Amino acid sequence: EFQKKCLGKMKSVRGEGRTVLFVSHNMPSVRSLCDNSILLEKGCLTGYGPTNEIIAKYFSGDQARSDNEDGSIPENMSLHNTGEGRFTFVKLKDKEGVYKKELYFKENFSVQFKFKAEKELNDVSLSVFIVNSYGENILMSNESSKYKPQNYPTGENEFEVEVNEFLMPGNYSIGLALSYYHTGSSIDHIESICEFKVFKEAKAKDFEYPWATVHGYTVPHTNWKKIK
Repeated sequence: EFQKKCLGKMKSVRGEGRTVLFVSHNMPSVRSLCDNSILLEKGCLTGYGPTNEIIAKYFSGDQARSDNEDGSIPENMSLHNTGEGRFTFVKLKDKEGVYKKELYFKENFSVQFKFKAEKELNDVSLSVFIVNSYGENILMSNESSKYKPQNYPTGENEFEVEVNEFLMPGNYSIGLALSYYHTGSSIDHIESICEFKVFKEAKAKDFEYPWATVHGYTVPHTNWKKIK
């Protein structure tokens, strides 16, 4: 509630013609609040312009997000880590099990990842996210379909998550989160890594996405019925 109040106040002040300088790694908040953005790297100005362009530059400029060809996750990719466990590997696979960086429209895929637990982890929550090009989590899957706490042994734990939603054409990445179930406090959190692209072209020509503009991020499962 306090965060909402702060953001609301900044928006109202901006509407009065005054300048608000908002410093954040939270891309959805930056996108909703700021018309223009500045990108800093090691204290130096590396970009200035419309917010959507600068956010795209922020993600494309971090080579570690996309250059994990062997699937390994660098230690410095963690947004937060307690030392109790760490994500070490993530890759995208098609339904034949081939690692991919590019997918056809309406192509099935899965996310394979590993984390190493330094001790037995009890009452924790494990989640995978699909992240859009603005850093927003558009899909989330939890290991427990009933959202119940899980326990994991010391050592390497490996998973493969089948994603049964089709993504609209665009650029995406993977997010990973391991946290304590009851408090929500993070053990390890990877905000965005393993960039991949979904084409407008499909394997079967009849399923291609036909328009220049893409609306939304997923292809919904809907049933249309003509009433009149």
